[in-house]
Amino acid sequence: MGLISLLKRAVNHKEITKVNGCDFDLAVSANYSFKNKCRETKFLAEEIAKHGINVLCTVIGWPRDELFFHQDGTFDYVQKATIQDEWCRHEAYHGGKFLKGNEFILASDAMIESKRKGTLKMLGIEHAVYLDLDDCFKELEGIAVSGCKFYSPSGLKHIDTLFNLGNYKKVLFAYDSPASSNLAKETAKKIGYDAVALPLEDASFASVGFVELGNHIAVDCRAKKTIKIIGGLGYNVIPSPMLMEETNKKGGSIRCICTEIPKCYDKLEFYPFKEDAHDFSMDARLSLFWNLEGHKLKSPDNYKRLY
Repeated sequence: MGLISLLKRAVNHKEITKVNGCDFDLAVSANYSFKNKCRETKFLAEEIAKHGINVLCTVIGWPRDELFFHQDGTFDYVQKATIQDEWCRHEAYHGGKFLKGNEFILASDAMIESKRKGTLKMLGIEHAVYLDLDDCFKELEGIAVSGCKFYSPSGLKHIDTLFNLGNYKKVLFAYDSPASSNLAKETAKKIGYDAVALPLEDASFASVGFVELGNHIAVDCRAKKTIKIIGGLGYNVIPSPMLMEETNKKGGSIRCICTEIPKCYDKLEFYPFKEDAHDFSMDARLSLFWNLEGHKLKSPDNYKRLY
């Protein structure tokens, strides 16, 4: 095998050894939603792929809160400010409102009661713990994240702005502040996890809004103390290649721009043309997804199915 072939194999993320505990692929918002300021998300996607995760880039700004992927390759795309059937059935696409554990979810009590049963069914989960987060938001309200009012009690009350689960190590992360720390300790006992406190000073980088990828965790590179704590637990830490400032200014964290997909990357086919090519087809232009090389996804239905 020649040197060029070896180099190609080295950068082909589909051939890297499987990451321990990571039984999914990952969709990452990496383009249009941040226009010319999207480099931080694109570079993050590339960095995650280097560690052995199959990454599918998407045009959708907040895949965690707008997409729900089914095992059969179909997906629900729930655009905000629109009326769609999915809104009436479940909130499984609204991943900022819940954290999925091994056999349970931790959820904000902001989840709509009439949709809770349907949401659990879609997630394949029977047990849920709903938390009143008001006191936690109030004590963090004055902390700005890249200038954004990230911890607003009057906002969407996303649980992943305050807590996160490390399922690989069975830990519940929360900031080291009275209300958050106390609630985390109480909740950890209920779910059989250990509570781990993250430095409150790192809340200004939305450090709890990381994404767990099996025994890896991708976190904002500015959160130095959080990175040390996570690494000390035995995780392989993936610091973001750039500061996640533009993502924060839009009101999100690393977790918000990523969402898990049932393993399917090896089933996907992509158009062989770059987006700026003259012969780029209209079907390809309509695609919501593409690979790291910039090739658009071939799909039977760009708004309903991956393969």
